Amino acid sequence: MIIDMSKYLFNGDVIDISKDNYNIIYNVIKYAEDEISIDYIEEEYDLPKDNKFNSCVCFLTIGKINTTRGKEKILKKASKFLREDGYIYLWDVLKEKRESLQIPIKVLMPNNEIKLINYTNKNIFCENKERDFKSIVDKYFEIEETKISEKIIFIKAKMKGTKKDENIINSN
Repeated sequence: MIIDMSKYLFNGDVIDISKDNYNIIYNVIKYAEDEISIDYIEEEYDLPKDNKFNSCVCFLTIGKINTTRGKEKILKKASKFLREDGYIYLWDVLKEKRESLQIPIKVLMPNNEIKLINYTNKNIFCENKERDFKSIVDKYFEIEETKISEKIIFIKAKMKGTKKDENIINSN
């Protein structure tokens, strides 16, 4: 399986909420022409308190969470620290129940380097289908792009509505 990150550019400040730190996003961003800031979230208490980020990246993380509720919780938190015009970028692996995965993934990097990742998800109760990823993302974001190649799914989505509108609704 191959993920091509060689021509991928993120705009503005980026937060990486990927669980396993493969250094993929950092290595992609360091080749950007503009100066871009990247922050990482490793534990729940690390979550930023404001919505200053332009982009949120989740690389091979959501699919390892067992429950739909747990997946939704992460995406809801991601929506809280993005700007009103912010985007989320999600890459993950599709998986059926009772399937155990241990697959090599080649990631094509901007400097023509290839990074190899050994992706493992041996939880036979975990299921990741395209429609499930889309329905979870769609609760908080407007999906603009979806690509599937082999078992890899990519979703690019923009924040839904505006936070100002939500504040007005919540204050009434």
